[in-house]
Amino acid sequence: MTSSSFDELLAEMHARLALGESSALSSIFGLDIAVQITFRIARHAWNLTPATARPTIDVFTKYCCSSTHATSITDYDGNSYGHLMRCVPFLSHPFIEYFDAPTYGIGTSAPYIVDAGIPAGYAAIPSTLFAPYAEGNPQRRSQSTQNHVPPLPIWFFEHDPRADDYSFGLSIERAYKGNTNILYGRRELNILKRKTSLKMRFNWPRHTSSEKQIRGTKKSPMHSIDRLAQLTAGAVRNFMIDQMTAFKGDRDAHPWSIGTGTGEIGVQDVLLLGVLFVSDGTAMPLLASCLKV
Repeated sequence: MTSSSFDELLAEMHARLALGESSALSSIFGLDIAVQITFRIARHAWNLTPATARPTIDVFTKYCCSSTHATSITDYDGNSYGHLMRCVPFLSHPFIEYFDAPTYGIGTSAPYIVDAGIPAGYAAIPSTLFAPYAEGNPQRRSQSTQNHVPPLPIWFFEHDPRADDYSFGLSIERAYKGNTNILYGRRELNILKRKTSLKMRFNWPRHTSSEKQIRGTKKSPMHSIDRLAQLTAGAVRNFMIDQMTAFKGDRDAHPWSIGTGTGEIGVQDVLLLGVLFVSDGTAMPLLASCLKV
């Protein structure tokens, strides 16, 4: 079945209702951009579904992407950990791999995760979504993104042995050292299997936009979720250290100032929530900072 402009408007409305304003994507990029990302996720899956077996895009989005679906966690070893709280799941298909990302749970309908709520005690670090080719050729950018870039963020959930449960986000300080136990961390990402490097784009509020490159090696390639998280955390740490060095004592304080002073954000304050691919060779880290009392 094909879709109309009206169907797409309804699909975006369903995406908006599923997300709300306090999800990670909404808090980082703003609700309108988060809705666009979620609609692109739904359209990607809809396009992969045989036309004879799919409803209109709005019905498809409402059914697959709903905050009312339970998201039960089961790890590789079959251990069950209850439910991921405050997540927006996207129902998987028993015969079609919609996304280059893990599903969470067991069975043929185990869902993907579209978005999740910011952990208590933290605030999302706002960012502007990087748009490659935006000034030169918007149509080229749109086609490139649609055709080659995975639309679904890769989220990081860490096992907490004290509670025998999983929590959302990784400490930068521990993650860059590889001292984490990530849910489905051994899962390999196809988009990274053919790559030896990836640019990480930073649009941190009131700081100069910057890029850091992460690299894998033959002995330690970067295509697993574990390795992607470790290298991304290292890039975040290096970016923050560079900002502290470049602007030490030479700028006005603001809520998102990077530094070691009172009220400033240090590496120890930051959680790596996930990664969003924004072009074939570029991704953006999705971050949160602990609230300063």
